[in-house]
This record gives sequence, C-alpha cells and structure tokens, in this order.
Amino acid sequence: MALRPHLASDQREPGNIRVLVVDDNAVNLAVARTILEVVGMDVVTAGDGESALDELRRGGVDVV
Repeated sequence: MALRPHLASDQREPGNIRVLVVDDNAVNLAVARTILEVVGMDVVTAGDGESALDELRRGGVDVV
C-alpha cells in the first residue's frame, strides 16, 4: 500500500510542493529528505542558515 496524504480539493498535489529542509546534522537532513520524498515532495536541503537564506533568495520554495 502506497503512503499518500489526503488533500482537500483546493490543495496542491505533494509533487508540486517544494520543501526546504534546514539542519546542520547530515543524518537529520537525510532522514527528513527520505520521509518527504516518500510522500511525493520535491525536497531541497541546506546545512545552515546562510545556505537556507541563499536558497530562499533563489525562489521556488513553498515550505521551510
């Protein structure tokens, strides 16, 4: 059975949502990336606040 979140009719499909995960621990980043990708999210990671701000300035991130 595939894991699929329930979405209301006005919500976007998970694959259309770009998530920025920020953590200074590589293991935590890997775990978060895996969990979010399993439910279909497009995941970008940053290892510190400065990198996260750079990614946000590039645009295209829906959720941090």
